[in-house]
Amino acid sequence: MKHVAIFENWMREEEIILTSRQGRTIRVKSVHGKIEEIDNEADVRFPFVTGQPITVFMKSWACTNGFKWNGKSPCPEEKVFGIRKKDIPMGHELRMMFPNKFRNESLDSMSLLEISNGAIPNSELTVLNKPTGEKGDPKLRLNSKAAIDFNNMVAAAKLEGVNIEVSQGYRDLGSKERGCADGFTQWCAWNKYKAGTGNLAAKPGTSNHGKGSAVDVKNCRKGGAVHNWLKINASKFNFRPLASEAWHWDHSSSRESIISSLDLSNTSSTTTTPNPTNPTSAIKFDPTEFNFNEIPDKKNNWRSAQITADLLPYVIEKYGIKNVIRMNGDGDDSKHRSKYPETSKSTEEQICKDKGCTFNFINSHDGFKNGEGYAVSIKKTSDILKQGNTLIHCAHGADRTGGMVAAYLKNSGYMTDKDQLWKYTTQYNGWQNRVNNNNFFGSGYDKYADGFYPITDLKTKFEKRS
Repeated sequence: MKHVAIFENWMREEEIILTSRQGRTIRVKSVHGKIEEIDNEADVRFPFVTGQPITVFMKSWACTNGFKWNGKSPCPEEKVFGIRKKDIPMGHELRMMFPNKFRNESLDSMSLLEISNGAIPNSELTVLNKPTGEKGDPKLRLNSKAAIDFNNMVAAAKLEGVNIEVSQGYRDLGSKERGCADGFTQWCAWNKYKAGTGNLAAKPGTSNHGKGSAVDVKNCRKGGAVHNWLKINASKFNFRPLASEAWHWDHSSSRESIISSLDLSNTSSTTTTPNPTNPTSAIKFDPTEFNFNEIPDKKNNWRSAQITADLLPYVIEKYGIKNVIRMNGDGDDSKHRSKYPETSKSTEEQICKDKGCTFNFINSHDGFKNGEGYAVSIKKTSDILKQGNTLIHCAHGADRTGGMVAAYLKNSGYMTDKDQLWKYTTQYNGWQNRVNNNNFFGSGYDKYADGFYPITDLKTKFEKRS
C-alpha cells in the first residue's frame, strides 16, 4: 500500500498559484512532479520552464520576490536565536537588541503573547483579594498565575499582622488620543510621566502592568512595615521589587526570559555574524565594553563590570562560570555606566540559579584594617576565587573589583610584587591619574589598594618619585 500511495502522489496533478503583493498571479500546473503548464498573468520574469521538476528553488524564488504560495508564505519561518519571531513578546530584550528583524511585522503575524499587553481578555484576569480574604475592587486584577501567588502572599502577610493592599494592578493599553479618559491606562500613565505630572512609566505596550504581572502596593514605603515584610518574603511568592519604586512589585510571569531558556552549550564564538549551526553566535557581547578580562591565575576566573541581564546567561555558559561574586548594590549601582540598563541583585541571582551557578553577594567594605585593607571582604572573595570558574564584578569592574582581585593574587602567590600588582590593577581604573592629580590618598580608593599595597608604602613610593 505504501508504494501505491507514493505512485498516486507522483501521478497526481497539482496547481500552484503564486500571488504577488499587488494580487497578480502565476499559475503553475504540474504532473508527475514536473511543470506542465505556466500561466504568467503577473507578467514578471519567471525563471522556470515546462519540463522542470517542482523543487524548493521555486519556493525560494517566491519568498525572495514576495509571492505567496497557494495563499501562504513560502518563506522559512524566521527565528531569532532559534525562537520563532511570533513567540517573542513585545518589550522583550531580543526585540530591543534586533529591532530590524521586527520592523515589518504586521498584527496578523503576531501571536497572542505579542498583542496581549494591555489587551488581556477578562477571562484571563483574576480579581485580587483584600487582607480579609474577600474579593477586592473588581478593577484590581492580575493574570491568573500572578493573582494566585499574590493572594497567597496577602494571606501570609495577614497572619503576621501586615496588611497588603493594592492601588494598581493590570492596566489596559488605552489610546494616545483619549489619554486618561478611559481611566488609568498605560497611555494615561505615559502621558502623565512625559508631562512631568506622574511617576516613571513604561512605554505603552511594554509595561508589566499590561501583562497583568505587576502591582503597586499601598503604604509601601522603604523602612515601613509593609515594605520590610515584602523585602523578606515576596520572593517566596515569586514577586520581586523594582529598585526605583518601593511600591512596585513584579511577578515572575513578567520576567520569564527567553534567552535564559536557550541551550548555549554549543557556543564557541563571540562573533556577531549569525551562524545557522550556532544561533547564539549572533549575541553581541563585547568584552571591552564591560571591562571583562581573565584573572592571571590559570583557574578560569574572570573580572568585569556589571553585565546586563540579556548577556549574562551567554557569558555564564560560554566561559564556564560556576560562581558569581557581586559587590555592587541596586539602583544606580546595579548598572555599568549610564547607557546600560540596571540589573538588580534579585535578577542576577535568578539568572545564576537558572544557569546552575552559585550567586554570592559580598560587601566589599567589610573589616577594614590598616595595612590589610578590607580584610573580611578579601577573605570572602578569595575563598570563592580559589575554587576557580568564578566571575567577580562590581558596577564598573574597576575599583572594588580591582582591590579584591589584586589582594587575592598577592595572598595566593600568583603575583606578589607590589609594584607589579599596582600596574596590573591601575590598567582597569583611574587610580594612577588620581595619584598624579593629588586626589587619591584619603579618597577611599586608597583603602581598596591597602589590601595589596599598604597605604604607607604607597605614599612613600610616590613621594620618592616626586
